[in-house]
Amino acid sequence: GQVLYQKNARKKYPVASLTKVLTLAVIEQDVAAHKLSWNQKVKVTPAVAKVANDWHFSNVQLIAGESYTVRQLAESMMIVSADGSTEALALADAGSTAAFNKKMQAVARKAGVKDAKIYNMIGLPNGDLGKNKIKGVDKDAENLFSARDMALISKYLVDKYPDALKITKTKFANFRVTDGQSERLVNINALLPKNGFAPKNGEIDGLKTGNTDAAGKCI
Repeated sequence: GQVLYQKNARKKYPVASLTKVLTLAVIEQDVAAHKLSWNQKVKVTPAVAKVANDWHFSNVQLIAGESYTVRQLAESMMIVSADGSTEALALADAGSTAAFNKKMQAVARKAGVKDAKIYNMIGLPNGDLGKNKIKGVDKDAENLFSARDMALISKYLVDKYPDALKITKTKFANFRVTDGQSERLVNINALLPKNGFAPKNGEIDGLKTGNTDAAGKCI
């Protein structure tokens, strides 16, 4: 929890898929409370499949009507930042984007974050969620967090649910799309051990990268 360096630490910025650190904290909380289980099956709707199968948003295919486990969806969310998987998880957990947002805000407050702008579980502009967007909110609205906010949320996740790091440091995983088709997931965090930008002193085991036009490249 010690701050070693800070610059504009309280200024709020779009953070793109870094949002998923908070999304995972909500899922971990609800698994611990037995409201979800890692082996629970989640059936994919056509609206979620549309996001999952659009290469602009996601790189893991989900088939409408097919079911995937909570663990599968969480792994693909954190390892390759799969937006469709993230949406499927949140809707299975809370029933709607608005309801999941309330859970995200509650967990953020537990972490010490009181004024982040939270519009969805993914970090995409509101309008990109199509049928699952927040009504009455501008289509270009994106989640806004400060560097301090992200540090507090990340610390909360690692302290409260240390097993989350087993997911974020996983370099390779197989994802079953259908009974006859699977995909190889390769972690997109280039700082992990033996990846292109891995540090020479010490090892990175998480947490998340992100990128939108408004946010730029984030970690």
